[in-house]
Amino acid sequence: MTSASQQYPPAEPVLVHQRLACTPQAASRARRIVAEVDWPDIDTPILLASELVANAIRYSGSEWLDLIIGLTIDGELHLQVIDEGRGDTTPHLRRVDGNAEAGRGLHLIKRCAERWGFMMDDAGVTVWCDIADAPPESRQVDLVTVCPEDAW
Repeated sequence: MTSASQQYPPAEPVLVHQRLACTPQAASRARRIVAEVDWPDIDTPILLASELVANAIRYSGSEWLDLIIGLTIDGELHLQVIDEGRGDTTPHLRRVDGNAEAGRGLHLIKRCAERWGFMMDDAGVTVWCDIADAPPESRQVDLVTVCPEDAW
């Protein structure tokens, strides 16, 4: 399991730094950008980038967001989304009932990433996650765990 952290490790080298308009189209644009990265299992980074961007669109009240993709010193893929931080909430795991249509994005990130976290400062809100190139079997996404059966 991963846990949220207020600190985030620097990603060097930075592979991509792209500013996107904070519109619903930003999520699909982010998926296309991540899909171009050379990574063994690109589906997980595509999913997690989409969730990070969707959360920024939904909660930040920003006009723009930055998508940054890099490599950690341990060779993990580092994704981060920075927004202007105009929203009135901090990133947190939400308790969702089985019929909720939203609220599971950070649960997916927690389950699929090696670690994740956020930082808030004068520049805005940064939410990030690190993804291993070969997730252990125990980290494979089990939708029943992330989204209980009664949620369907």
